[in-house]
Amino acid sequence: MVLGQEYSVVSNNTSNMKMAEAASDVTITFNLNTMKMKVEGNTASTEITYALHGQLTGANWATTVMTKDPSATPETWTYTGTPAVPVGQTLVTHQEDGNMSLVKAAKNVTVTLDTNTSKIKIEGEEDVEIVTYVINSSLTEETWSIANMTEGTDGEWTYTVTPLIAEGEMLVQKMVNGTAKEYYKAAATDLLKAGTSVTLSTAGTANLKYKLSLETEYTFTFAPETGKLSVSEGLSAIANVNADAAEAPVYYNLQGVRVETPAAGLYIVVRSDKVAKEYVK
Repeated sequence: MVLGQEYSVVSNNTSNMKMAEAASDVTITFNLNTMKMKVEGNTASTEITYALHGQLTGANWATTVMTKDPSATPETWTYTGTPAVPVGQTLVTHQEDGNMSLVKAAKNVTVTLDTNTSKIKIEGEEDVEIVTYVINSSLTEETWSIANMTEGTDGEWTYTVTPLIAEGEMLVQKMVNGTAKEYYKAAATDLLKAGTSVTLSTAGTANLKYKLSLETEYTFTFAPETGKLSVSEGLSAIANVNADAAEAPVYYNLQGVRVETPAAGLYIVVRSDKVAKEYVK
């Protein structure tokens, strides 16, 4: 229906009528004698805006309103921020096969939408990606905890620990700027023991099971290129104690308070120049 026009109404007609344009202060008058309907009112303005919907500012999807450039011809809309997007790429907004993937870290980014061509152009400065690896495991706590690995000159990453939990599960995580990006898992049947290695992959379906000794220091070595995780055995805890027998251990609780007579539980233990977490029975 158009404002100011009259429309004939037929009884038993199942078709509905609808407004052809946005309107406000609408009055609809129906004349029973002529069976006509008249629509009057004010034309309402239609405001069109554009927004980006995605993971521009975090892991959760959110809608970010774009700003119209009043001086640009053709009409363009922009967004400026520091999301994780690839720099200098032109991406079509209408895609039949799914969402667009914006993956590279960048800063001072401007996203420009050309409404005539329905294309987005992304400009800005490519940011530095800091890649690290961590072991997420039950090695030191019954609940899982994360331990940072140390990068070597050969591109491999290592982590040394004396386990407090002899049997459990683990996986390796790839971190980019402190955020977990990939998870390296194993096959369901894999088992890691001292002196062995297992190949992990991002396509793995199970956490890696391990079986180690409580009284031995182990070094885990991970090679990102191949996904190989190996574990080597170091000195036993007994050997370390014998080496430091001349100096009595000093116990601290997990809040760093010294404990003279430790009861059963988990403590931070200092022996000579060595510090470790130990469970006292």
